[in-house]
Amino acid sequence: MKTITIENESFQIAGEWNELTPEQLVFLSITMSGPVTPDSVKLKLLLYSLGAKFRRYETARQGVMYHLRIGSGSYFLNSLQLCDMAHTLDWLFKQNEDESYSLDVKLTKNPFPEIVTKQNILYGPGDALTNISYGQFVMLQSYQALLGTDADGLYKFLSIIYKPGKFDNTEEGDPSLLKEVNPNVLRVLIWFYIGSMEFIRNKFPNVFSGGSEDSGAGNVFDNQMRVVDALAGGDVTKKDQVKSAFMYDALYTLEIGIENERKAKRNV
Repeated sequence: MKTITIENESFQIAGEWNELTPEQLVFLSITMSGPVTPDSVKLKLLLYSLGAKFRRYETARQGVMYHLRIGSGSYFLNSLQLCDMAHTLDWLFKQNEDESYSLDVKLTKNPFPEIVTKQNILYGPGDALTNISYGQFVMLQSYQALLGTDADGLYKFLSIIYKPGKFDNTEEGDPSLLKEVNPNVLRVLIWFYIGSMEFIRNKFPNVFSGGSEDSGAGNVFDNQMRVVDALAGGDVTKKDQVKSAFMYDALYTLEIGIENERKAKRNV
């Protein structure tokens, strides 16, 4: 957490993605649903996180000022002070090569391990997708392409890892159950997946480079299918067992295998 000071009063706000509350993440999702600028997003989230009631006014001597009421406290700030406070949330965004800005998603803590709908309680995966199977991971890679092309792609995608009654690591799911969920919650779940995937890529760099120093990014799905062959030892009858294994176990095995292969080549 980070501390900001307003007129000698200290307040705690999130210092990184995993410190945002589920409510703050949903508010961020709502804020990002329309045309916005990074500065306006940071300011809105800051005020929401503080629980501040906000009013702009003008004075003859000081010009534009802002009145913040936080709990029982009342504070008066100018625009420069307000902007300095908002910079505390600079970690939300990254600058792209074309100098535009986009969210720099690092969310690995699942903010919604349980989602209550009108008819069901849906149970999701652990933080950083730690308890999903390799089969689910492969399906997520496959269904990710549907997110921008299939009207039900988002529901199909999330149904792989959100199950009614209890969480299980089977690959099948019921997309219709996700249609009852608040769209802003669904967007947060996509952020959770994006952040978890970045964490996984950093944890298993050899796997996601295709296992070759000069292979580039490679095709992620094709690269992951190597895990099935590696763990099954070329035995087709064992591939179902491989898919039911925990994703992290499978990726760890391939990561070590690639490292050993590289060492062997260096010693030749």
